[in-house]
Amino acid sequence: MFKPSAKRSVLFHVVLAIACTATVVLSTFNDAVGTSDAFQVKVSSKQPGNLFIESQPVDLMIQVSGNKPDVVEYKIREHNGSWTSNAKIPLRSQVDPSKGIPLHLQLPNRGLYYLTVSARAGQSKVEAKTKVGVVFDPSPVNPDSRWGLFTIPYDGENDPAKATALARSHRLLGAAWSRLNFWHWSYENLQVKPTSAQARDLKISTAANQLQPTDKTESDNLFQKIFAKADFLKLHTFCPLLSANKNDAQVSVSFSKWKGIAQAMHREGISVMGEFAEMPRELSSRPQETQETGEGAAVWARVKPRDYQLWNQLVEKTAREFKQEIQFWEIWNEPDANNFWLGTPEEFAELIRQTARAVKSANPKAQIVASGFTSHGVSFLDKVLKQDVAPLIDVFSFHTNDLAPYKALLSKHGVPAERPIWGTEDPTLVSLRGMKEGYARQFHFFHKRFGTNYDSFAALVDRDLTPLPDGITYSVAAHIIGNAQVVESIERPSAQIYVFQKGNEAIATWRVLQAGLSGGSVTYAVTPLPGKTPQLIDAMGRSKPLKLQNGEVTLPIDQTTFIRDASKIKIAKYSLPQEKSDPLQYVFLAKSGKWTKEWTLAQPGKHNPPPASDFWQPFLQIFASSEPSSEGYAVEIPINVPQPGRYQLLFMGITTNSLLEKYRWTSPFAWSIDGGQKTQVTAPLKSYWRVNRQRQTKNELLKPEDMAATGGPELYQELGVVELSQGQHTFRLELTAGRTTPDKLYTTFFEGIVLRPIQEN
Repeated sequence: MFKPSAKRSVLFHVVLAIACTATVVLSTFNDAVGTSDAFQVKVSSKQPGNLFIESQPVDLMIQVSGNKPDVVEYKIREHNGSWTSNAKIPLRSQVDPSKGIPLHLQLPNRGLYYLTVSARAGQSKVEAKTKVGVVFDPSPVNPDSRWGLFTIPYDGENDPAKATALARSHRLLGAAWSRLNFWHWSYENLQVKPTSAQARDLKISTAANQLQPTDKTESDNLFQKIFAKADFLKLHTFCPLLSANKNDAQVSVSFSKWKGIAQAMHREGISVMGEFAEMPRELSSRPQETQETGEGAAVWARVKPRDYQLWNQLVEKTAREFKQEIQFWEIWNEPDANNFWLGTPEEFAELIRQTARAVKSANPKAQIVASGFTSHGVSFLDKVLKQDVAPLIDVFSFHTNDLAPYKALLSKHGVPAERPIWGTEDPTLVSLRGMKEGYARQFHFFHKRFGTNYDSFAALVDRDLTPLPDGITYSVAAHIIGNAQVVESIERPSAQIYVFQKGNEAIATWRVLQAGLSGGSVTYAVTPLPGKTPQLIDAMGRSKPLKLQNGEVTLPIDQTTFIRDASKIKIAKYSLPQEKSDPLQYVFLAKSGKWTKEWTLAQPGKHNPPPASDFWQPFLQIFASSEPSSEGYAVEIPINVPQPGRYQLLFMGITTNSLLEKYRWTSPFAWSIDGGQKTQVTAPLKSYWRVNRQRQTKNELLKPEDMAATGGPELYQELGVVELSQGQHTFRLELTAGRTTPDKLYTTFFEGIVLRPIQEN
């Protein structure tokens, strides 16, 4: 249990059970396991992801199976804090470690802790590592809350216990909403079949509960068998699945996995926004087109249906099935980006029209949300609204924090100013600007870590639901800010300074926005709440009294920090952080080179506010399903070396932590200079912070636990040391194999390289 008054030197109290009974319930979702030939160590708790609230005891369970150990010991340290502790647990002869040793922890503060439990028997030793979090008690569930999360259930959440853990994780983090996408693989046992006895009863089904999000093997094989027997035009005339016969085709579908998740959210008090995100192949107007682009699925998933009568059946069945759990339905995702929609704006307007009517026919109380437009989608939405679909849209949704162009557009088309606007996908950890812009609801992108390709988007919890640093910060912000309204703000590229009002309480928060900045400060004039001492609370939720002098306080602008328990706060003065000096380095971007045709140049656009100038420039990406030709999947960059010498060569691109066997979400590669010896990269590289939300430092070597919580754009990754002559050289990167999870695509992201001179002694 978190105890605010506990001394920082307090140790854990380990309660050894003389007789551990079978009534102990262990979580199976967030178990941390260490294994050796001699024995296995498991650390677990009843809390999802070992995330505790401050009013409850922090109780875990240690289990040791196999050989009986001589010693069990543990060590723990605080994230971004100085508190540590370690101790040995003497084992009594009456205790059976395989049945469990209760571990009661007394922690000095709210926050995040790294726990290691090890067991030894003779020369054998095994460790289990996990994380433990302590957060504020959540406020009562409020469907009017602005705090939501976008979660992707891909870790077996069709299991009721895992679905419940997923929902409870939302609640503990302070979220009141969840965005649940319905992709093509969300529809289980989807079938289209005729009722007419004259039509050929050919069924094609997809068992989505057995497929991963990008696993198309089963449906692909079925389609290949069909198209091997007849060309598409002939098949179209008699195959009911590909026919547009409105009178005899019927759709059937089931939702056991998604239903369980929605029900778990509903039980926990979490409101759900469902999203019709993709077109199932069985209903697609272009089912034979399988090529993919960027984050998007195959072409067949990003187009209109071949027959709206069939699509409307599916929408009605979905809205009716989830009538109790889902009252808001978003239509599509980022349709202005061709990664997700390949049709015209006019065709998309028709999709809105048909889908909205189908939803309302199944659930008249349902609200229509449309449609996650990006910062580049003003012209697209303008053309959509010219088709008179605005009256069908109850909530407009965007994926940008610059709403001014969209507000002007909505006004131009006569949309009432009071029509709600939601941010249904926001990678900013705590989107202060979005609150100022007027979002009534914001869904953070992501809740749960979703593969290393997305590590730059501030996931809140790991795949086992154990908290990441950003998760603790999100929970602190949700608890302190809640639905408070912005009353004063300073918004600059280097820093944000905000003041909120929540009833009779004033709240302040501020943070630096670019790594490597220092020296900024803000002075607040603070009036305490009656009978209260204003509190200073850091990003981990650690609190201490605010020391005022003549009613003011001056504080550094660094990581996210809050002031609460005040009746009035005013920004008296401020100075912005300044850039620290960086090591001398030469940057060469991938976009300046040449590449084989399979690569595409992608523009940044998901990061708001804009990051540091050297962060996430336009980058090259590749998603190739076939084996490379003789020229390979390669990129060549010209590098102009200003003076001869030895250089540290750094890679900017996807985190090479994704090459770990347990992930392998990206392709291994080889690099060379001037056609020389190729160096293979098949494992994680030594990495340095380039941009880091928590530490706000640059060029610091990563610690091991940070590797699982970082993204490529945050890192410089060391390829090696090279000796180069002055003048022009060529750096070449070439993929050497496909990834292994979740498919065999050749894929990576590559932004460029950095040369840092090595100073000789």
